[in-house]
Amino acid sequence: MSVSYLAFRMSLNVQVVKSIC
Repeated sequence: MSVSYLAFRMSLNVQVVKSIC
C-alpha cells in the first residue's frame, strides 16, 4: 500500500460520512 492510496481512501471515507450525516 502506498501513502497516496491511503490518503485517497481517507478522503473518500470523509466524503461518504459527510454525505450520510
